[in-house]
Amino acid sequence: MSIAHPHQERTIPPPDPWLYEGMFADSPIEEVQAAFGTARWLLDDGHQHLDHMPNVLVDVEQAIANEAARELASRRARQHTDQVNADLDLIKHRLGLPGFIQHRAPFVNLTRQSGGRLLCRCPLGTHEDKTPSFTIYPEPDPHFYCFGCRLGGSVIDFELHWTHDDLRTVIARLAWEAGIGANPDAPKVRSNPPVTLVTVASRSEPVRRGSTPVSETISVGGVDVAIRGRRR
Repeated sequence: MSIAHPHQERTIPPPDPWLYEGMFADSPIEEVQAAFGTARWLLDDGHQHLDHMPNVLVDVEQAIANEAARELASRRARQHTDQVNADLDLIKHRLGLPGFIQHRAPFVNLTRQSGGRLLCRCPLGTHEDKTPSFTIYPEPDPHFYCFGCRLGGSVIDFELHWTHDDLRTVIARLAWEAGIGANPDAPKVRSNPPVTLVTVASRSEPVRRGSTPVSETISVGGVDVAIRGRRR
């Protein structure tokens, strides 16, 4: 006859959904991290002492840990998105659209229209533009629109249509031109391979029994290295 452990006879009522679903939405990040750490510690300790932790309590702590993990992941994603959006806004601000288009297509002749609009023949080469239909709106949100090919957008969209590169490549290039990123086209510096015993041994003659010891200096990667061998 088995006797139930007294701790296993205790029951905890199941939690209401509000106890863990979205419970960290308005909590400071420090509280979310602390809740996640505490729940994980209790779960790890509970798995080592199953007779001291009811299953319902395990479920509660697991739910808290899962919700805290989701909230932390969501905040990291929002933070990354906010940073990306801030970088894109900075690129658009620093790379003035009219000057950028003239830099990419020096042959365009911008004429100012009413309301501050700028007009020129479409530089994208997708259609014959006898009557200028490419319009630049410098303010308040700089963008362009061509009434001939129906293409439009920001300075980033213009670079996409101009180069036909993928979005990642375009953003990396424009970030460098805006002064907030590294030059994506800069050659990578490759260091000389390290001098090792294997490198030195591969350049020495095989040693034979009964040969005369000799010393030789060879240059490996610009470094003089003395090797010892035996002369036949």
